[in-house]
Amino acid sequence: MSRTVGCWLAAQADLHRSDREVLVMDALNITRAAVLTSPERTIEPRTLASLNQAAEKLRAGWPLAYLRGHREFWGMRLVVNPHVLIPRPETEHLVELALERIRPGDRVLDLGTGSGAVAIALARETAGLGVDVIASDRSAEALTVAAKNAGDHAAEVTFVRSDWLESIEGSFDVIVTNPPYVADEHPALAALRYEPLSALTSGADGLDDIRKIARQAAHRCRRTLLTEHGSDQGEAVRQIFTSAGFQNMRTYPDLAGHDRVTIGFVT
Repeated sequence: MSRTVGCWLAAQADLHRSDREVLVMDALNITRAAVLTSPERTIEPRTLASLNQAAEKLRAGWPLAYLRGHREFWGMRLVVNPHVLIPRPETEHLVELALERIRPGDRVLDLGTGSGAVAIALARETAGLGVDVIASDRSAEALTVAAKNAGDHAAEVTFVRSDWLESIEGSFDVIVTNPPYVADEHPALAALRYEPLSALTSGADGLDDIRKIARQAAHRCRRTLLTEHGSDQGEAVRQIFTSAGFQNMRTYPDLAGHDRVTIGFVT
């Protein structure tokens, strides 16, 4: 039996070292330094059983963020569960680009909010500027998670259940979205099988939802539409925006140099 920290870590040597250490940190509520410097620390039987269960889920492909129940984004700890996509670091670039284009008094819409990561970041960064942030999702379970996160971080966000803009009233100065953009048969889906498929896939080329959003937003966006997309979709998204009537499109790369966010303007 792996009854000490050191023995348990050694017994799980097939798992990534940092993942093993994080599981122990969370289970024992100790720091990474304590994990590394106290290998002799005893693990109680109930805690040991939970750790072993978590290790098996990790081996089966469960994301570490779901096992922990949270993920860091924009300097915030956000609750996540299998009802919402896990926020990715590259989506912070979407937030940065949106913030550069939001003006005091704007009405801002985040479509497909999931955990609420983008909307909450925008609301916190524009607090005191009279910016009205609305966030939508078609999933009631996702909206529950998003509302919890907004409350935890004192973010003023109005949440609406809607299939993109269908149940949302009015127009918006800035519309931002991180929609599903993976092709239905993309091989990468095998590694993402525990995340909600509805938040990942969007038709044969992965662009069905972006097409729908662009068509709807063309009549509801007063100034700027921003969408995250796949690294090989920049040109296709610019064409979609053009067909919907947006102008002056520009695609921005992520830190790895891959196309990641396309912006279109209403002029």
